[in-house]
Amino acid sequence: MKKKIASILFALVIMLTLCIIASASDYTEWTVSEDGERLMVGNEAYELYKGYMYPTDRFLPETSFVYENRVNYDYLKKNYEADGILILSSYTDSLKYIYVNDEGRASLNQFLNGNYSSYKLHNGNMIVNASSNWINSLDGGSLVTFDVRDLKNYEKFEVLGYDSTGTIAHIVGGIYADDTSYYYVNYDKLSNNYFDANGNFSYRQGTVKAYKLKANQEADMAEYINNMQYIETVYEEDNSFDGIGKGFATVYFIIITAIFGFIIPIAPIVIGTVRIVTGKSKNPKRWYLLFAGFALWVIIAVGILLALMF
Repeated sequence: MKKKIASILFALVIMLTLCIIASASDYTEWTVSEDGERLMVGNEAYELYKGYMYPTDRFLPETSFVYENRVNYDYLKKNYEADGILILSSYTDSLKYIYVNDEGRASLNQFLNGNYSSYKLHNGNMIVNASSNWINSLDGGSLVTFDVRDLKNYEKFEVLGYDSTGTIAHIVGGIYADDTSYYYVNYDKLSNNYFDANGNFSYRQGTVKAYKLKANQEADMAEYINNMQYIETVYEEDNSFDGIGKGFATVYFIIITAIFGFIIPIAPIVIGTVRIVTGKSKNPKRWYLLFAGFALWVIIAVGILLALMF
């Protein structure tokens, strides 16, 4: 009975530690060099991107992925669908530090030249893909002049241009809606006096010209709004102790395996050997069977450790 209980306890400990090591294997360790120039994510290396971004450019993929650990209160984030560009910043969509591989660097170089790979419409926490041809056609139609203070009260849909990875967005313009129509303001064609110190379109004073959308464009706009989806953030799951990574879980697993796989079997082996040698055992065969069982126990422990190491 005692042997059965011991076997069950050992099996439970092995299952527990295997669960810990399995959960930790989903945890991606990443580090930033002391000078901040280099980022390592697992075995992948990224370099700090130093190209100039507009103050309003932002990290805004439809679905983003946030790594669990953080550095100096900043979190590492990326487009869930692409790995070329990683952003180290707060939980907001700001671009504090941008790290890239070769693909990401090439994409951002094109992005900074105004070559946007795709476009989206953004409103609050909602977003939808938009046709580049449709976006480029918004500059036609009749012009309407607005007092910017009135325009501030209209519902606004940001027109975003993206790099080829779909990670970083530039605000190309805004589509404003009143009770009857939609109007498009192309920010990229406005002079600097239309913007505040942070690069945002200013509603303090003055007038601005906007293109009134045509009937077919308004029909498309209604369809875009109907198809908008919530922006989603996926967080890395880490079920090890208090966010401690795979390294700690591996050490924990090795210690537990050593204790239950090698140290605990020593006591009954020593006791059995002494009893057999001194002639105190009435049935030595039982002890031999017990020795064989513990030998198998140790072999399994060795196999587990070797599998973990290699």
